[in-house]
Amino acid sequence: MKKGKIFLAFILCLLFSINVNAQSIFVTDEDLIDSKTYNQSMFRFGNNVDSSARIDGLNVTFGNDIKSNGKSDYAIYFGNIINFNETVEKDVFLFASNINVGSDAKLGRDAYLFASNVKVNSNINGNLRIGAEEVDLSGIVIKGNVSIYADEVNLTDTKITGNLKITEDAKVIGATDSTALTITETDKLFKQEEKTIESKVFDTLMIIVRAIILASIILYVFPKVKKYLDKLELDKTVKDYFKKGILLLFLVPIISLVLLILFANLFIGISLLLISLYIVALFIAKPFVSYILGRYVFKKFDIKINDYLALVLSIVGVYLVCLLPVIGSLLSFFIVIYFLGLCYTLLEKLKK
Repeated sequence: MKKGKIFLAFILCLLFSINVNAQSIFVTDEDLIDSKTYNQSMFRFGNNVDSSARIDGLNVTFGNDIKSNGKSDYAIYFGNIINFNETVEKDVFLFASNINVGSDAKLGRDAYLFASNVKVNSNINGNLRIGAEEVDLSGIVIKGNVSIYADEVNLTDTKITGNLKITEDAKVIGATDSTALTITETDKLFKQEEKTIESKVFDTLMIIVRAIILASIILYVFPKVKKYLDKLELDKTVKDYFKKGILLLFLVPIISLVLLILFANLFIGISLLLISLYIVALFIAKPFVSYILGRYVFKKFDIKINDYLALVLSIVGVYLVCLLPVIGSLLSFFIVIYFLGLCYTLLEKLKK
């Protein structure tokens, strides 16, 4: 116990030394209007987000309807509708259903846009990668290479100083010999290797089966774990767990790395243990959070069902949703963060 307290004190001193202030890096509100200046990276969560904030660092924003005309070093946005007029010194990552990059946007370097519909009205100073159904890049200048995976692309009066890669079956409007340095049509744009549909289905099925077996064994062998998960109320814990999960997501690798580099002789065992536990948590997050999500849905619709059948249906449902391009990525990210928040809460209870 004494050694544990000493180690805890050391970690607190370490956190203080790297100036991590968990309360100050999160901004949440249903209707979030943010015009402040932040001298650090920020995580913001809201339904409707209207931002003109100036963020000296990483800007990570989650919302439904997002309007942004602020400034940041890096911008990562997850939403449904994103109207983006922000000045970004470096790279931009936007994930949504509809993305509109306005003419007032100033993108310093590369841009990565993934949505159903993408419209870009501003010049881009770096490379551009897009995954969408419909893409409109008409009338802009792109100074780097462009990779597009889409069904329909408008390149009318578009000037690309680098190379253009585009899917073979895409409907392309307005492309000429002067549009890009070279134009390559490929159907393997985002794939390192091509797999048959049968192998993909089989691989996915095996992943789901392994997840069901793993979760079933753990919940059966450790009934206290199942009892604890059964008591969790998703809607009442999601906000708190999400904040703690984000914190744990970054702190564990940082602490492990610092211990490994600066105090290798003293704490190499602890560092490797932290990394191992971190990897295990990421590995088992999806099956257990699937169970929590499933129970919440069944309870919401007043569906009475056997717990283990609920586990199977929940895992199958969540894993299938996670195969979807944008929604699946968002759900997978939520699952990891929520589970890390759950682990953080359990560690807090163990300390008491």
